[in-house]
Amino acid sequence: MAEDPTSDPTADAADPDGQPDGAATDPATDPAVDTARWPVVVVVIDESVEGERIDAVTAALDDVLRRRERIGFVFDYARGPMEAQQRISMWLAERVDALRVLVPAAVTVVAPERLDHIRSMIDTGVFTMPFETWATATVDDGVAWVAERIPPPT
Repeated sequence: MAEDPTSDPTADAADPDGQPDGAATDPATDPAVDTARWPVVVVVIDESVEGERIDAVTAALDDVLRRRERIGFVFDYARGPMEAQQRISMWLAERVDALRVLVPAAVTVVAPERLDHIRSMIDTGVFTMPFETWATATVDDGVAWVAERIPPPT
């Protein structure tokens, strides 16, 4: 496995693409990673995100972290296949150090009928993340919740 280029969020070393950390790049190399509401990044895991496409999504997420800016995530899993959800969870676990520094909050969007169950799991500590987390039934609610928790740039 290649070394994670985002493991040290304060490093000044060049990224594997030859760009210095934080260099302006186009992080939205996959349409599932939407940066239009920056600094909130919406990741839509739907039925089209499977197989090799999951690798493209995680590569786009790595590009987002390379910006070295404070961000929040909204992970829309409401229609996504379980394999993609599990791979995104693995991506999160592998980048815990960078996420701890860069991400103050994230939301998981789930189907409305699962919302109470997922929220109770968050409340009881079943889901542990290095940032504040919550669950909503819509992307817009998730964006609003995360945006309230991102400190203004200094």
